[in-house]
Amino acid sequence: MRQRVVGFWVGSYRHFEWKTANKTTSRRERGPFILFNNPSAVSATLTFLTVAMSSMLELAVAALQSLGAVAFVVAAGWVYALYGYFPLSMQRDLARLVVQLLAPCLLLVSIAHTVSWESFHLWWPIPVLFCALTLASFIFAVVLSFLFRIPRSRSHFIASAAMMSNTNSLPVALMHSLARDPGSRAVLNPKASDADEVARRGIAFVLFFSLFSNILRWTICYQLLAKCPGDEEHAAVQEHEGDAQVTDLIAKQEEVFPGDAVIAEIPDADPQVHATRLRRRSQIFSISADVDSFAATGSAHTASPTERTPLILPNPVPGPQLIDSPTESVPDIPPRSRLRALGTRLYDLMNAPLYAALLALIIGLIPPVKSLFFGPDHGNTGPLEEIVTDPLYSLGEASVPIIILTLGGQLGSMGKVEHVDTAAEGKDVALVILVKMILTPAVGLLMILGMKPFVPLVQDPTFAMAMLLLAACPTALNLMNISQAHRNHETVTARLLFWSYLLSVPILTAWVVADLIILERYWTV
Repeated sequence: MRQRVVGFWVGSYRHFEWKTANKTTSRRERGPFILFNNPSAVSATLTFLTVAMSSMLELAVAALQSLGAVAFVVAAGWVYALYGYFPLSMQRDLARLVVQLLAPCLLLVSIAHTVSWESFHLWWPIPVLFCALTLASFIFAVVLSFLFRIPRSRSHFIASAAMMSNTNSLPVALMHSLARDPGSRAVLNPKASDADEVARRGIAFVLFFSLFSNILRWTICYQLLAKCPGDEEHAAVQEHEGDAQVTDLIAKQEEVFPGDAVIAEIPDADPQVHATRLRRRSQIFSISADVDSFAATGSAHTASPTERTPLILPNPVPGPQLIDSPTESVPDIPPRSRLRALGTRLYDLMNAPLYAALLALIIGLIPPVKSLFFGPDHGNTGPLEEIVTDPLYSLGEASVPIIILTLGGQLGSMGKVEHVDTAAEGKDVALVILVKMILTPAVGLLMILGMKPFVPLVQDPTFAMAMLLLAACPTALNLMNISQAHRNHETVTARLLFWSYLLSVPILTAWVVADLIILERYWTV
């Protein structure tokens, strides 16, 4: 219907353009008045606008329904946590269950079902887009920090927060919800009759993207959030309301945030073991002496942990020692010891979801093994599909509502943290939200549109929507865990996370509606 209307409208316009070229009309009939002097052209134009507005309204309703389903569960977790029915101990237990069991099941089934030798080499745009979006966020953060004359410590915080995107809880839930909605599914994959097929493919793209994000946040972002030796430390502390001095506030915040509920590393039972592993993980691309010194002396705190004990107990380093440490000579280490240390740090970087992703690649890239779990084709079931694959997918699906509920619980717990806001914190929060949720998604949309004619994978609407969702999501909750590890930027992090996820409802709604309209206009035939 829409194509016939557009064709008639274009044909009518060309007919009047020919008449104008031959000067058979008056001056008033030419130019902008030409359409209004012909009833058929006016009728075709109005019909075209009506169909376009109706299509946009349908996509907007589909996006609002998908986001509304996610927002309802988030609100439930927020209210229950705010009134004390969803305590922190329960949030941690659920987060640990998701990390150790449910998320690996979802990751294993989604990637193994989607990947193959024919398609795996087509997935190269995922790391390329990840690097491009990360670089764009970093450049925006640096430029805005320079324009607003923000000190180095705070500019590092803005850059790190802008690069650390929520690549797990929100995009997984949104992709799952969009696949369930008939209107959105018609745009993402018009030929798919099964919502699970669309959801698995979209979630596989999201989780594969999250593997690179997980490495980034525990390496580069971890180093950026450390205190800057050359910066005016006292001014930065005052501007961020004395992060290292208000001990009661810090203790409250450290009890609040279990971390991003899919790839986050749940703290070990022993805070010292967790602190040591955390720093080894961050040192994969760093040999900074001041960080290494902590890993060697992390056992200074030997007191028994209590309910008020922080999750991460860094060994305080005096100011002069911190400033002088980068210039100290590092002793020579035998190559074998360096390889052993690197292997230990890589081991600390691994977790259950990463192991599941590697196993999924092995299963998906070996056709005989894949046929055991998923069958040789869509019409036949594999020997292990009903016994292993279906239960694993059921467990993985259970992770989606638990992730959203835990996210709401974390936001509700943030609401209990009281601190005095400052103008510096407000500026930092505003800049991060501007970069992370406005500028970077715009760059991602332009990149997707530019790559579409040349990259086969980008021509898949499901892939395009997954990448656009990842570009528009707010900052990862792991930012609080890393801030706690450094005893730096903790109060501004709490404020940033609260406002980011509060504002993500209208901002993400606008982006999802715009993305669906663009996909429906340029991707579907």
